[in-house]
Amino acid sequence: MADPHGPRPTAVPPVDAGPSLGSWTLTDAQELGALRRCVTGILHPEPCGEAAHLLLLVLTELATNALKYGSQPVAVSIHAADDGWLLDARDTNWRTPPGHRARDDGAPGGYGLRILDSVTTAWGWYSRPDDGVKHVWAVVPAAGAGTAATGEPGG
Repeated sequence: MADPHGPRPTAVPPVDAGPSLGSWTLTDAQELGALRRCVTGILHPEPCGEAAHLLLLVLTELATNALKYGSQPVAVSIHAADDGWLLDARDTNWRTPPGHRARDDGAPGGYGLRILDSVTTAWGWYSRPDDGVKHVWAVVPAAGAGTAATGEPGG
């Protein structure tokens, strides 16, 4: 079971970042639609398959959380990884770790990290106080829904 307060910080994602498929800078949630359209355009050979939908879901969650809880500008990137993609969202609110919200607090939303728990093979975060950047990363399998992530290396 995942830590209810979110994953512990990790030094790096559990996979090597392969070739970059793109990187985007966001300053507003209204840019998310254009981001999704751009990413859909670069996915091959099946931009509409289940794995692509999960990639877009996770990318949107990471970007939305960074915009909502981080400091702008936010940068998101996608790298090809073995059997999937490594996504990374960066913001300059390095002192605030991601965390799960109580399930029954009555407020809308709060499911982003639970989505990561259920559809990624691993996810986590790390910060770099020397440059003031926090990274929240996730590994999305190309074959579709993955093993529930623990937020620690190795999924």
